[in-house]
Amino acid sequence: MAKIDFNEIQKVSINDLILDTQNPRLNEQPDENACIHAILNGKEQDIINLAKDIADNDLYPERIIASQHPSLPNKWIVRDGNRRIAAIKLLHEPRKAPPAIASKFEEISKKLHNFPSKVNITVFKSESDLLRFLHLKHTGKNDGVGQVEWGAISKALYSEKTGERNQNIKALNLLRWAVENKIIHTFDDNFPISTLADRLMSKERLYQIGFELQGNQIKLIKEPTSTINKVKHIIVDIQSGNLDSRGLNAAEAQKEYIDKLCEIYGDGTIKEEISTLESNKPMRDNTNQVQEPKEDSLDEDNVPPPKPSQRPIPENQQDRKKLFIRNRVPFSIPIEERKAAKILAELKSIEIKSLPIAAAMLLRSLIEYATEYYLRNNSIICSDTRFAPKVRKCAEHMLQNNKITTNKKLVLEKRMSNEGDMMNVNTLHAYVHSPNFHPDYQTLNAFWDEIEFYVTECWNT
Repeated sequence: MAKIDFNEIQKVSINDLILDTQNPRLNEQPDENACIHAILNGKEQDIINLAKDIADNDLYPERIIASQHPSLPNKWIVRDGNRRIAAIKLLHEPRKAPPAIASKFEEISKKLHNFPSKVNITVFKSESDLLRFLHLKHTGKNDGVGQVEWGAISKALYSEKTGERNQNIKALNLLRWAVENKIIHTFDDNFPISTLADRLMSKERLYQIGFELQGNQIKLIKEPTSTINKVKHIIVDIQSGNLDSRGLNAAEAQKEYIDKLCEIYGDGTIKEEISTLESNKPMRDNTNQVQEPKEDSLDEDNVPPPKPSQRPIPENQQDRKKLFIRNRVPFSIPIEERKAAKILAELKSIEIKSLPIAAAMLLRSLIEYATEYYLRNNSIICSDTRFAPKVRKCAEHMLQNNKITTNKKLVLEKRMSNEGDMMNVNTLHAYVHSPNFHPDYQTLNAFWDEIEFYVTECWNT
């Protein structure tokens, strides 16, 4: 094997180093500023600590690997060491950080002046040598304190780039599809991609979800809304920990899980939906314009059985066992709202007739999280920290922006003012502490039916 050849270049200006927009850890970013935000995402304190350590002690003796920029003379792309270079750049230009933490870098910068403006870099003479070095460094364990080991998504991105086989690439493309369709904003190594790849990415499972598998690529072949809802459900279940590899170990469990999603959101087959429009309705009208169905497909009244997704709702909706009608949720919780997603998963899983107190507590928590989410995403300031004033703020904003009607706002006001109502804080206190005060499941169902619009609007903002 030929010897790996590389050069050390001394004292390269930080301004001449450009963060790698193709870094497998960062999931391809459009520019350097986006790279910085991706590096900080969820790890803000880590990078603040790293910046302080560099300002205190200078860079530790670990190579900064770079390669010549293809179009900018005397500029270098950082191939390994992006976290460290990003931290140094933020010490020099704190404003590049999000406003909420920019002051932290500014404080370190003013207090400690010993951070570098120039660094030494290592440049490999061939791209293949550089890739081999990165592969050996990041795909095995590192016992010492240093750079973070690549996770499953980073390794999949790297394998995709180099043409290596990796079973997670199909799941990676599904996550990209989820980003394109605004199901999630982004994804990183915190997402347990192996559960998705190992259990739900077979040709058969993908077809049920709505995709055709073409090599490692996926192609949408079914009705988009049905498929989007299934993918949302899967991602939330996996991200929240409600679904893991052990729970889907057997093929039967995998099929049962996807079958349940098809029952909730529909099969999504476009051909089937067209056929239903052309044939099922005439059959119900007792016309002879279409071919008669087989005898064994009919019930004793000679009427086709309803599809699972079209089961009739009970006449008295308040007697249902689950809070959500047909256990369908009319909104989706963003993937980053993990606690709220777990609350929703638990609320969907229980029968409120047997566990009304648990259901009441979970529902109240879900409403509180929804309210906070709406306030945050619409930059609404509420100086009163109590629950009811926050709901009123949200309702006023919704009314002003034609998201709800005046009548619906009045429904919320009535619910918050009534003693004994779920939106009243004294009621929740009584559920927890009073031995004589118990919610009944019919009341919970009626309550949800009235305020569902509010929670849905909060999460769909």
